[in-house]
Amino acid sequence: MLFFTNRLCTVVTVMLLRASAQGLKFCCNEPDSRCTIEEWNPSEEGYFFLNHMPNGTHVIKIVNLQNVLLEAKLCSTVVQFVNSLSVENSPKLGIVIIPATCTIETLIMFKTGVRIIHFEKNSAIISVTIRNSPITNIPATLLTLPAIQHILLEYTKIASIDLSWFYPLKGLATLKLVKSNLQVVHGEGSTNVTTGLNVINLSYNSLRALNLNGFAPFAELTQLVLAHNKLESLTGALNIPALTGLMLNHNRLKQLDACQWNDTQRLQGITLAHNYLRQVPACLERFASLAHVDLNHNRIGYVRWEDLQQLPKLASIDLSFNRITAIPADQAQYPPLLKQLDLCGNPIGVVTIPDGLNDSIHVTVV
Repeated sequence: MLFFTNRLCTVVTVMLLRASAQGLKFCCNEPDSRCTIEEWNPSEEGYFFLNHMPNGTHVIKIVNLQNVLLEAKLCSTVVQFVNSLSVENSPKLGIVIIPATCTIETLIMFKTGVRIIHFEKNSAIISVTIRNSPITNIPATLLTLPAIQHILLEYTKIASIDLSWFYPLKGLATLKLVKSNLQVVHGEGSTNVTTGLNVINLSYNSLRALNLNGFAPFAELTQLVLAHNKLESLTGALNIPALTGLMLNHNRLKQLDACQWNDTQRLQGITLAHNYLRQVPACLERFASLAHVDLNHNRIGYVRWEDLQQLPKLASIDLSFNRITAIPADQAQYPPLLKQLDLCGNPIGVVTIPDGLNDSIHVTVV
C-alpha cells in the first residue's frame, strides 16, 4: 500500500505481502530540509521511494535499517546532494560502505551493530561520529578522507589506539575516543611530524598508564582530556607548546612531577581533582600562564605556598576535601593575582584564616 499526501511532510508506507509484514515509513519535512526513513530493507523494498524526496533535502536520517549492509548504492542514487547522513537504532546493520561519489559532509552512526566501515577516497566528508557500536578498531579507511576535521567514537569496543596513525590527517581538528574500552595508547613521540589537532579527548576509558611523549607531534593541541580513566602513572615529558588546558581528574594518580615537562607557556588550567595525590605537583611554577588549578578530593596535607607564589597569573585554586590543617598567615606568601581559594572539607578552622585575607582573596572553608 502506498500513501502520498500533499502536506510538507510526505509519508510513504509499504506493506509487504508476506507472513512477517514490514512497514517502510518515509517522511520529508521541507521546512527543515530533512527526510526520515524508518524500517527500510533496501534489498527487498528498493530505492524507488527516494524519487519523492524534495530537491532541497540536506539531511537524511535512517531509523531501524532492516539490512546488514548499507551499500554504496544509497550514495550513488540520492545522498550525492545531501549534506548529512545519520543511521540510528539499527542493530541489524553491520557493514557500511561510503563511496567516493558521496558528497555528504557529516556521517553519524548511533546505536547500530556496525563492525566494519569502509570509506572510498572522499574529499567531502568533514565529520564522522560512531556511537554505541561494537566496532573494535578505528576504521583504517578514515585515512582516505583528506578533508576530515572531526572524529567522535563513543561507547565502542576499541581497546587500543596509535596516535601516529592520525599524522597524515593534516586537517583533523578534534579527536574524541570516549566511554569506550580504551586501555593502551601508542605514539612515536617524534617532533619531526606536526599535525593540526586542537583537541584530543580520551576520557571515560580504562587507561592505567600513559607515556606523554606520544603527544609531542601535536604541537597545536590546546586541550588534552584524560579524565575519568584509571591512570596510576604518567611517564615521559609533556611537550605541547600550544596547550591551554590539561584534564587529569578522576584517576588514580598518587604523585605527579611536572619538572621534566617542557615549559608550556600557554597552559592556563590543570585539573587533577579526584586523585590520590599527597602533595601539589612539583614545578607547577614553571607554567607562567597558569590561572586555574583544581586539586579537590585528593589527600594533600601540605602545600608549598612559596612555589605557588611564583605563579604570576594564578587566579583560583581548589584544594577542597583534602587534609590541609592550616594556611600561611602572611598574605605576601600567596600568588599576587589569587582571587579564589577553596578549602572546604579540610580539617581547618576559621580561626586559622589570617586577618584581612578575605579582603583580597575569597577564601571558602565551609
